[in-house]
Amino acid sequence: MAETPHDLQSLLDICAAEMKGLGFRFNAQKTTVVQLAGKMAEGTALRLEEEVLQTASSVKYLGVSLCSGVDLFGLREDRVGKTALRAQCILRRRCLWGCNRYVMIRDLLKLVHVPDMTFANAVVCLSARGHDVLERQQREVGRIAVGCHGRVANEAVQGDLGWSSFAAREASSKLAFYNRLFNMHRDRWARRVFEYLSATCLRTQWTRRIYHLEQKFGLTQDPIRVH
Repeated sequence: MAETPHDLQSLLDICAAEMKGLGFRFNAQKTTVVQLAGKMAEGTALRLEEEVLQTASSVKYLGVSLCSGVDLFGLREDRVGKTALRAQCILRRRCLWGCNRYVMIRDLLKLVHVPDMTFANAVVCLSARGHDVLERQQREVGRIAVGCHGRVANEAVQGDLGWSSFAAREASSKLAFYNRLFNMHRDRWARRVFEYLSATCLRTQWTRRIYHLEQKFGLTQDPIRVH
């Protein structure tokens, strides 16, 4: 990542030189440039080992889809919504098997589908619509497991199955990563970025979400002292 095309080209040259020393080569066909902010001058071409890199509006990095639109995680949110719907359809079919429907659906959702839907939950920020989709699909699966109709209270279904809400899962993962950043060594890039955001008072989508979670769960309040 870089702020200007010149800086990015310098980083590409460094990567190409290091890889050449190791006897490896980059595949320019699998390398894409995505402009996340600002404007790039027309005719600007970035090269990697004398090959021009193509520009795109989206990229999948470390399993997370990023796009150059206003909603950075829009593609990720759409994928998670489709994954939740697919999980509901799969578990609906599995409940027809000749086994304990309650135990099977409860364990399959928690062990198989939830890790997929909450991947990179510590750093990815979904919108309120994305969270509503996940919560709704989980409640539908819970009703299938319990065998109740739609008029049963959501709290009853969730309490009977012992599932955490996706809001609670997000809070747990994000706040744990937030605490990890505080204890991280200062030479790590994640800690450097975290200190830069704190020093410049920049509010990103992630920092705003952390602040909201702290206020929601009362983590900014003074601890109760017992004398």
